[in-house]
Amino acid sequence: MGLNRRGFFKLLGVTGITLAVGKDAVAAPRGKNNDVEFYGILYDAARCKGCRGCEFDCADAHGLPEPLPTKEIQANRKTSDTCNTVINSYKTSKGEVFSKRQCMHCNEPACVAACLTQAMHKTTMGPVTWDGNKCMGCRYCMVSCPFDSPKFEYHSVNPKIQKCDMCFERLKTGEPPACAYNCPMKPCCTGNAGIFSMKPTGEFLKSLICTSIKSMVNMPPAEPDGSTSLLFPLKSWG
Repeated sequence: MGLNRRGFFKLLGVTGITLAVGKDAVAAPRGKNNDVEFYGILYDAARCKGCRGCEFDCADAHGLPEPLPTKEIQANRKTSDTCNTVINSYKTSKGEVFSKRQCMHCNEPACVAACLTQAMHKTTMGPVTWDGNKCMGCRYCMVSCPFDSPKFEYHSVNPKIQKCDMCFERLKTGEPPACAYNCPMKPCCTGNAGIFSMKPTGEFLKSLICTSIKSMVNMPPAEPDGSTSLLFPLKSWG
């Protein structure tokens, strides 16, 4: 695991000092002059037909079990240690609508701030990734995540934390995530999150909103802290 007993207790001591110093020492906010723009996924629910192809493509890309057939699904689902993304169906007065659920890849991830060994890491490209060589199995990332994204493999003899990593290895080679690449209706597209929030295309993208920890809020491009790299466009109510 790369961390012996003595090193572990040293780390706990440093962590205790850090917590005693104050919140700013744990996770200082990103500077407003930071020019780094994260990659993100823009999911357009109005175009999604609920085929769940993204679930199957994700499972194939990450060596996970094949998802259940649609006819066997009895209720809306969360992600799990065997499924990094799910498409849920909702009955509304205007018909059936669909919504994608996965790791939100927060710009200021709570899971990263809570991780004692830096196994959870916010990359400069945007994805939040997990490093098994650093993880000590405390599962603080699971407790701290407001979206309930990280999942632990409780039934494995060598358990891992399982979650969407936005196909980070594909992004590094210039390829989009598997879920976005093969979608027949193209409700998912990837790119620079700053571009999405500043230069949306189409009349229905006038109002881009990002999910924050506390509520659904309009997120100005100049104030990205608290937003996520999974974006949902909605029609303007104005």
